[in-house]
Amino acid sequence: MVEIPDKEYQALQDAREIAESTINAVREPLVILDGDLKVMSASRAFYQTFQVKPAETEQQFIYDLGNKQWDIPALRKLLEGILPSNESFDNYEVKHDFPGIGKRIMLLNARRIPRPPAKPRVILLAIEDITEKEQIAGIKRTAEELKIQVHELEEFHNLAVGRELKMIKQEKNIETKDQELDELSEEISKRKKEKRMIQEELEFILGVTKTGLDIIDKDFNLRFVDKEWQKVYGPYQGKKCYEYFMDRTSPCDGCGIPEALSTHKPVVKEERLAKEGNRPIRVTTIPFKDEKGEWLVAEINVDISNEKKNG
Repeated sequence: MVEIPDKEYQALQDAREIAESTINAVREPLVILDGDLKVMSASRAFYQTFQVKPAETEQQFIYDLGNKQWDIPALRKLLEGILPSNESFDNYEVKHDFPGIGKRIMLLNARRIPRPPAKPRVILLAIEDITEKEQIAGIKRTAEELKIQVHELEEFHNLAVGRELKMIKQEKNIETKDQELDELSEEISKRKKEKRMIQEELEFILGVTKTGLDIIDKDFNLRFVDKEWQKVYGPYQGKKCYEYFMDRTSPCDGCGIPEALSTHKPVVKEERLAKEGNRPIRVTTIPFKDEKGEWLVAEINVDISNEKKNG
């Protein structure tokens, strides 16, 4: 592999377009803030969830959105600490009566997006609506409390007055709560199905555009390969990236993975896929931390056959 610095900008543009499409495919609302904590852009899910428009959102301070529901001193302190110290925060809970959608419970996660030194620093803010999860947890707690009450009634039935009537009433309450649990569980299953459909659509787009997506750990083990590439290369489980894609027994010369993991910055290189007639691709290697804190890289592989022909 040979690094070509003068084409890095185009590669990053390609990666940005793919990243924006991916962000809009994610169900959870996402917001990108600039260094002054103004909204640069937001995902489609953000506008749909909070029932707002881009014109009244973009270039506005995050604290001024809506009825200033995000103007929270503790949240302001957390956000203002991200850029200078490259910190992040997870699972910051916000309870608020939002205009148009009512009382909701939101979990906020934020971190600085790795960018070249010359580029303005930005923050990615992810918002998860956990209202239904909290409702389910509350219903489960209530159901458990009701079951305990029924058990206590059974233990002291000889002393309780009207024991049978009270137990029937408690059992009816439990049935009602169980029914509510079933309804909420059904809604969660429906949303999981919708998420799978979105993932399938994304994989279809990757296949049509001949763009491959894979995730690799520090030991070159493949953690994920999109389905279109699996049709060409087969199952990836238990394989190293260099043996899966390149039929090698050791890492490729000039591999961008160690550099991306050591610098925590994207690396752009060109490769040729031997199994596909030396098809040329531009590989953008982007480092990130997973939910367990492990550093991995996502490789966005863009076909540049036409670019090579025209060049």
